[in-house]
Amino acid sequence: NVNSPSQLTIENISQENGLVTKIKLALESGTIWTKAANLDTDSEFEISNQDTTAAVRGTVFGVYGSNNRA
Repeated sequence: NVNSPSQLTIENISQENGLVTKIKLALESGTIWTKAANLDTDSEFEISNQDTTAAVRGTVFGVYGSNNRA
């Protein structure tokens, strides 16, 4: 779920045998909530913003763009 207004860039998507194995997203501003499926050891799911990078294997999490700082 990408909340409006948000700016999200798909930096990389890799596939092997027709399956997506690596996803790298960059959140420039706004908010995104996502559920990453349980991934095997060769798969990667990563979201970064200007402050940090979250790399997960299977969970629900949210990332806020840096323009949302208090």
